[in-house]
Amino acid sequence: MGWQRWWQPHQAPAGVAMGVIPATCEVWIDGKRYRDGQPGQNHADPFVLEGVTITWGRENTIDQPDPATATFTIMDPPGGTIHFDATVQLGSTVVVWAALNGLRTVVFGGRITDLTASFDDDAGSGICDVVAADLLSDLANRFVGSEPWAMQPMVDRAKRILAAVSVNASGLTVPAKTGAVQVSRMDVDRQPAAQLLLDLAVSTGSVLWAAYDPAKAGPYLLYEDPSSRASLFALVEQIPAGSSAQNLFTRPSFEDGSTTSFSPTGCTLAVLATSQPAVPAAGSKLLRATSTVVGAIDVGMANAIKVPVTAGSGVRYRVAAYVRSGRNQAGVSAQLATEFRDAAGATVAGSAVLSPVQALPGSTATWFRLEVTSVATPAGAATLTFNLRGTAAAVGDLVDWDAIMVHTVAAAADETLPYFDGDSTDTSDLTYDWTGAQWASVSQASVPLPLWAPGVSATAGTPLSACNVLQDPTEWVRAVTDLVTRVSVRWLDQTTSPDPTERTVQYVSTADEKTFGARGVSTSTILTTSADATSLATGLQAAHKPSPSWQSDQDLAFALLGNVTRLGYAIALRDLPYWTPSAATVQLYIEGGVYRFEADDAGQMRWVMALVAAPATGLGGSLTYGKTDLSVRFIDVKRSVRYIDMVGVGAAGPTGPDWADIAGTWDQQTKRWADLP
Repeated sequence: MGWQRWWQPHQAPAGVAMGVIPATCEVWIDGKRYRDGQPGQNHADPFVLEGVTITWGRENTIDQPDPATATFTIMDPPGGTIHFDATVQLGSTVVVWAALNGLRTVVFGGRITDLTASFDDDAGSGICDVVAADLLSDLANRFVGSEPWAMQPMVDRAKRILAAVSVNASGLTVPAKTGAVQVSRMDVDRQPAAQLLLDLAVSTGSVLWAAYDPAKAGPYLLYEDPSSRASLFALVEQIPAGSSAQNLFTRPSFEDGSTTSFSPTGCTLAVLATSQPAVPAAGSKLLRATSTVVGAIDVGMANAIKVPVTAGSGVRYRVAAYVRSGRNQAGVSAQLATEFRDAAGATVAGSAVLSPVQALPGSTATWFRLEVTSVATPAGAATLTFNLRGTAAAVGDLVDWDAIMVHTVAAAADETLPYFDGDSTDTSDLTYDWTGAQWASVSQASVPLPLWAPGVSATAGTPLSACNVLQDPTEWVRAVTDLVTRVSVRWLDQTTSPDPTERTVQYVSTADEKTFGARGVSTSTILTTSADATSLATGLQAAHKPSPSWQSDQDLAFALLGNVTRLGYAIALRDLPYWTPSAATVQLYIEGGVYRFEADDAGQMRWVMALVAAPATGLGGSLTYGKTDLSVRFIDVKRSVRYIDMVGVGAAGPTGPDWADIAGTWDQQTKRWADLP
């Protein structure tokens, strides 16, 4: 393929990146816009070819960003009035601009680090490949050698480092909380300025970005505190007051002691006192099937258990039951079956569903929970029936059943409810009742108070439709790379002499390690207190805690192009295609990307951006009590929610009365929860 000027029609390569932005591109070198083949320019003079590529950011939320780079190619046709090496030099400043709807923004700013000249046979012209890097690359080659530094605030240390390498610190941007952190005294012994500045970012849990702003006289450094990003989650009402769920089986734990109306096949039935261990919250009895044959056994509940249904409603039902061996034996298995029947008692065609077969080990110590989900309630269905089945290896084999649960589900992937019946013990979150007679009616679990927990905010993040994303190169990734279950942070105790003493704090999430195994991060810092080190450790674990989320690679476009506005930009991805993993997150922060300016099939020049985005879980501003929905009481927050779960959760907006709206003394106010709706 021959080289093309930006204005010439061009066949674009297929599937390059995620989003396509119809904006312009301008390359400025040493303060002058470089020729790019536009009409009116001398086409024999050097010009920039299409394919300008900007690479910036980081691939995960643990590492610090690498220096951003810009790569492009200059063509130097024969017969021009000027040679390319008179227009670009090592160290020349490069600023890449984009314009959209009359607005201009800087996509990249830096200096040229590499020039490679060659001849292109197809074009019959000389070409020069140009690489430019931002301020971080420059600082990696400037070394600091100074007298020992005393303990000081982080922002003062950053200014000191920049002054030591003669870089103007006027544009340095540091959040107040980050800048106030005390960092250790140290003996600087000829170290790269970039590494010293990165150490400050690591020690304070911030992200060091190089940025470019003409209003700030060019390049500058920006420390970003990820906890100050706009929260993409909010405290939301997960379960409204008055919500309820039902166990539709009327004799779920056999506490009435009856097997009347069961029609067993290949076995006899008896209700017995439960031997330890028992199924939690399932009473004191179980149903035991004793085989009378070798082979299939059937408890014969199908004719006795008939849950009324509405024909053609499409409702699905989940049946779950606990099962175990009743003695030491081998070759025994169990299975659940469910089907719909019509008014005459005949099975509705195509409605039978079986659970996987569960092999039962020769021990009474372990209960297994079997589950099966019905098909959607078909036309002609009058009742749902289910049955408990098994396979015996010998006459006299024992199979114990208990804690049967039957409830509706919206979809086959919905979670199975934990077992309950009308005699289950009430909690502060749930109350349990029989809708009629005990052990002869449906059980109901009700929510007396609303339950609140962190959830997706309906308004946070700039909406981005997946319809504007190229499907072919898009990937969703879930890996342990960004998962952290334990964090070790080393800090420097300033009370010892002559040198500070290194000490370590560690934060471990034991619950997460039971599920995912140990995934540790160890980091050295120049922090000076155990409190600061502990805060960093807990923050790192929150930002990288296990998540069900999958990670994805005209105002929105402008923000994503801008070299400052794009940093940690919050988006909410909508209209996901069918092939997207069911747990894929739609709440994302932009962490990096590769931008390429090229033509589409019709020759229209535009930016194609491959974006690296991280799930918002654990990132963003933390919810404080003063920011909670004022109608939410402490007792209303779901008990499983930990403090660390509130990291990255923002305010949902006040909807109820404040304390100030309740007159009286503090003692009177604390006794007036009932006054809050």
